[in-house]
Amino acid sequence: MYVNDLRPPRPTLESEKTTTNGRESAMSEALRVISREHRNLFALLSCLRAILREAEADKELPDLGLVDSVISYLENYLNRFHHPKETQHLFPAVRRHRGDLGTVLDELESQHEMVGPSLATIRDALEDCRREGLGGLHKLRDAVERYSEFEIAHMGLEEGQVMPAARECLSAADWDSIDATFLSNDDPLFGDEQKKAYRRLFSEIVARAPAPHGFGGRPS
Repeated sequence: MYVNDLRPPRPTLESEKTTTNGRESAMSEALRVISREHRNLFALLSCLRAILREAEADKELPDLGLVDSVISYLENYLNRFHHPKETQHLFPAVRRHRGDLGTVLDELESQHEMVGPSLATIRDALEDCRREGLGGLHKLRDAVERYSEFEIAHMGLEEGQVMPAARECLSAADWDSIDATFLSNDDPLFGDEQKKAYRRLFSEIVARAPAPHGFGGRPS
């Protein structure tokens, strides 16, 4: 089971649409990588939110080890794989061609810096939940909800403004460099053999997540 199997249907993202200038296949592999990683992240957050909402409604603690695994994946994936590709490669290339997007790019880079503290807040809430039991569950769910809304809005800004601009303004030489970087630093869930640990972590998340979000609790 893959993350995409967990996500609800959604509209086609801007970066997945075909272009009218015939350059799609030559210049947008990086955009396809970003869109795939955004879908994976959206699915993982949706799964976590649903699990916590159901736990609070049922007045039962969720699998806190599962929550810990999701946080660990996000901490490593966003800071080591996803955001560096955008901040160090895609954003500077767009900035060179589209000075009018400087404020948007500045905001996105600032938001990247906020992810670490936001995930630390979730981890603190998780530890409180471990100590307090059900008394700490609302705080944990609230922290996850606030971060999820922040992350979804962040991805929407990238999908709505930066990625369409990149398709329009970047040259073939720009894309050659960007694509090579993105393809060598893919989402660890779906990357090469060097990223087995992350795929094992995802398999653990899916195995432990209760149905219908994963395979947890189903007969073997």
